[in-house]
Amino acid sequence: MNYNKYNSELRKIMKFHGYTVLRKKNHIIWINPTTGERYVTPASSSDGNVLKRINQKLNRQKVLIRS
Repeated sequence: MNYNKYNSELRKIMKFHGYTVLRKKNHIIWINPTTGERYVTPASSSDGNVLKRINQKLNRQKVLIRS
């Protein structure tokens, strides 16, 4: 997966979950303004499953918060 596609898909996923970019260097630090929660992602994808794993992890966190 190329860098631009990874970045655009990652931004869509994080925006859906309510996160905005706080800092971008070797890793991207995202913050949820309503909860203050931070989430760190790699700045570039090492494989195609990175986005899938990020989305799964955020969905699991959402379920834990609701219950």
